[in-house]
Amino acid sequence: MKVVEKNTVQTHVVAVNKAFRSARASSRKLFDAIYTARVELTDASDWNEFVASVECDRSTINKTVKIAECEWIRENAMKLPVAWSVLNVIATIARKDDEQLKRLFEDGELNTRTTLAELKALLAPSTPSVSTEPEVRVNTEFFSPEQIEFFREVEPEFKALGIKVTDTAKKSEETEAANDPVASEELQEAA
Repeated sequence: MKVVEKNTVQTHVVAVNKAFRSARASSRKLFDAIYTARVELTDASDWNEFVASVECDRSTINKTVKIAECEWIRENAMKLPVAWSVLNVIATIARKDDEQLKRLFEDGELNTRTTLAELKALLAPSTPSVSTEPEVRVNTEFFSPEQIEFFREVEPEFKALGIKVTDTAKKSEETEAANDPVASEELQEAA
């Protein structure tokens, strides 16, 4: 393996960082140009002509317009990732909760290196741990008696394989209780 001099590595780092800053500046120029066009082309026919004449697909125009219209992105463009996918998510969030973005930005979690996966993880609501146990959910409410009988026959096989079986039918609770001698007595007493 060839050892590269530290000076050579630093030269490449400087060149690539400069290119990324240039890419951010170019993206900002693009977003500024699109934003200006969007503001000034108020007539629908003018806007449609613009969209048809720009050398990219409609989806890209829509994404860039969404990003360009986001004031929060325009204000912080040089400190955000270059990836449009990340900027698109930021634009979506900014419409709903720019305070959350400000917190992430101020905490340093949202920066030029933030990936789409990282941003989605930061934005995901914290959830309690979810069981990774395999589960089959079945609604037997509209099963025929034969289908219910078949389901009850195969249910132990699923359980033997470590697969949790859940019947979501409302009537199934009554049916199971009716088949359970203790619960059946409780149902009869309640009636």
